[in-house]
Amino acid sequence: NEAYRTLKSPVPRALYLLNLKGIEAGAEAHTSLSSEFLMEQMEWREAVMEARAGDDLEELEKLLARVRGEKQKQVDEIAALIDDQADYPAAASACRRLMFIEKLGSDILDAIDSLH
Repeated sequence: NEAYRTLKSPVPRALYLLNLKGIEAGAEAHTSLSSEFLMEQMEWREAVMEARAGDDLEELEKLLARVRGEKQKQVDEIAALIDDQADYPAAASACRRLMFIEKLGSDILDAIDSLH
C-alpha cells in the first residue's frame, strides 16, 4: 500500500526517483527557489486571502484552475528533467516548486470548503 501511494502521487514519486539517484529534494533539502517564483506564490496567497475574505467562490475556483494548470506544468517538467534530460538537481528544484504549488492548491480547496 505504501509503495502504491508513493508511486501514485507526483511529489512522492519524484522524491523517490530522485532519492534513487542520491538527490535529496524533500522539505528538509535546502534548494533555493527563484525570487520570481516566490513573489508569484505571495501574490497567489494574497489573492486567495482576498477572495476568502470577500466570500468570492468564483474567484477561488478560478485560482484553483490556474494552480492546477501550474501543477501539471511542474509535473511535466519534472518528468522531462528526470526521464529525458537526467538533470536531477533541476528536477529537485522543480519538485520543491511543485510542493509549494500543491500546498497552495490545498489551501484554496480549504477556502472553497469553508464557503460551502
